[in-house]
Amino acid sequence: MGAAVRGGWILLDEPELHLGADILVPDLAGWRRERLPHVPDAPFLDLSPDWACEVLSARAQRLDRMKDQRARLEPFDAIELELGVFWADVVLGPDE
Repeated sequence: MGAAVRGGWILLDEPELHLGADILVPDLAGWRRERLPHVPDAPFLDLSPDWACEVLSARAQRLDRMKDQRARLEPFDAIELELGVFWADVVLGPDE
């Protein structure tokens, strides 16, 4: 039917990721097609993404800024990342 797709990315919004003991749901995540040729018919993925994006929003900022959220992800699995520190410089509004 057509030529095979070479290269490129698969981008998903809010995919559920089961990475070892961690279950994460980034706002956006992307995989190079060499690693994830198609989206599996499954409720979650267990392949770490090549790229992830977390979008700060008023609706989710309390959860996004929690200091006790931690993850160990390739290639940084040798260290534990405190996810809340990435949002330390964000100024909250008066009702936050």
